[in-house]
Parts: sequence; structure tokens; C-alpha cells
Amino acid sequence: MHPVLALRAFFLLSGALILAARLVPALSTRLLTYGARGTDPSSKPDRTNPSPGSVSRSNGRSPDLIDAISSVKVPHSWFTSFYVTITALSSYWILEIFTHGPVFRSLAQAATEHNRNHSMTVPQIFLTWALMSIQGGRRLYESAFLSRPSNSQMWVGHWLLGIAFYVAMSISVWIEGSPALLSLQTPHITDLRLPAPTLRTFLTLPVFLLASGAQNDAHRYLASLRAPSAKKPSTPASAPPVYKLPEHPLFHRIVCPHYTAEGIIYVALAVIAAPQGRWVNGTLTCAMLFTVANLAVTADGAKRWYEARFGEGSVRGKWRMIPFVF
Repeated sequence: MHPVLALRAFFLLSGALILAARLVPALSTRLLTYGARGTDPSSKPDRTNPSPGSVSRSNGRSPDLIDAISSVKVPHSWFTSFYVTITALSSYWILEIFTHGPVFRSLAQAATEHNRNHSMTVPQIFLTWALMSIQGGRRLYESAFLSRPSNSQMWVGHWLLGIAFYVAMSISVWIEGSPALLSLQTPHITDLRLPAPTLRTFLTLPVFLLASGAQNDAHRYLASLRAPSAKKPSTPASAPPVYKLPEHPLFHRIVCPHYTAEGIIYVALAVIAAPQGRWVNGTLTCAMLFTVANLAVTADGAKRWYEARFGEGSVRGKWRMIPFVF
């Protein structure tokens, strides 16, 4: 199958499946909920306000198969493996491309057979690769050093889908530039250079950097809400984590501004990586749509969780993720 079409199909179908699962309560509460949203929002066990999962299991209405599938979970801390994956594969692909390795040649030749007229330039590919590497490296740092220890879990299918997404992303940043890369008969280190400034990069590169900075700021702030110093010395290690309502300016009108920033980052990448004669990179646009669909479902769950824990007024008038839209 054409590599570009396969990647686009993976992103779009995966996003559609996530949205479809969100519409089925029995699937949504078991397969899509993780982290703090996977716990009872009340600070104490309350029979009148149990967690969504406990309701469906206790009334016996849930299919045994769904229960069995959803019971296979991994620690939420395994999120770090997503960013290890993209960071490691970014290094692998730049080596494959630079040496014209067999895996690269196989994918690039298959992609070129169906599209020779519209290609990214080599400097453009390097810029896109560098930005995705920066994104993956930053998220790896945040996951390793900012995240607080937690007993929360996520469904193993969610984890596997995340790994698959970043494997696909590591290829997507260069696959639409295959004709240009194959034209380099003997690649040299000087070929790995940033493109000359254009109106496109002049407008979108600052957007990428600002969104990255905003996301990092939001992640640092959220981590500070659960800082160890905020915990009483007498609190046992097994006690549930203490959550606070975010009051940072980024959270004043948006429930999950760090998700907003993530979406903007992928929009910027799709524009920066647009092949010659195109407005956007089609493959990265599909990746962006998957990202928005996935995070929109999570943002909706976050708003519901805030309402249950802090009251409806805590998020009244706030957009979940996309201002004036959602």
C-alpha cells in the first residue's frame, strides 16, 4: 500500500474510532478515561457519587467482554514511552536518510512512485524533523522531570495507540519529501541545513515556538499544583493525590490550554511541511486531526471531572479546548 495513504488512513481511522468510542458510555468510561479523570472526583468514597466505571460494573449491565478488555491496564507513567519512541525514531530516521538505508529506500521509493510532482525540499524536511525532535525531546523532559508519581492507570490499547501514533509521526515528517531525498545520490552533511526564510516559515515558526512555550508553561504549572511541598508530612503515601483548581492565566477561559497548544503545534508543522505547490502537508494534517480528536475527548472528560470535583461554577463559561468552537 502507498505509504502516504497508509499513514493518512491510520490517523483518520484512529481518530474516528476514538470519537465513536466516546459516544458509547460503556466504552468511553473504560477505554478512554485515564489519569486523574480515571478516579472518583470526590475526595471520599461516596455511594451517591461513585466513579463512572463503578456504576456500570455494579449494575451488571456492562458486557463481560468490555470489562475483560478494559481490565488490561498499564501505569499512566508509561506516557513517557511515547516520547522515548519519537525521540529514538527521530535519530534512527535521520541516520537512515543520511545513509540511504534499506528501510528508508523501500518507503521512499513506494511513496515516490505515486507522487513525483509535489515534494518537500530537503532543507524543509530537516526543519520539520528538527521541530518534531524538539517537541518530542521537550515532552520527554517534562514527562520525566515534571510529572509527579501517581497510581493512575490507562487502558493498554490507549498506550499501544499512542506508541503507534509516534511511530507514524516519525515517518510522516519526511515521507512527502521522498522525491527530493532520493535525488540525493550521495548525501552529505551539508545537505542537512535549515531552509532560507520564507513568508511561510516567518509566520508559522513563531507560532510553533509560542505554542511550545505555552504548553511547557501550562505543564509546569499543573505539576506545581501537586508539588510534594503541598502535601502534609503526616499524609500517608497511599493517600489519594490532592488536586487543585488551576488559576493560571492560561486556564482562565480554557479548561485544557495545554491541549490547545498541542493542536496549534501540529497545525504549524502541517503548514511548515507543505510540499511545493500545496498549502499544507496532507499527512501531517491528518496527524493533526487525530491529535485534535483525541485531545478533544480528553478535554471533555477533564471538564466533566472538574465539574464533579469543584462544582459546575468552576468551569462555567470556559471552553474545553478550542475557543469559540469547543
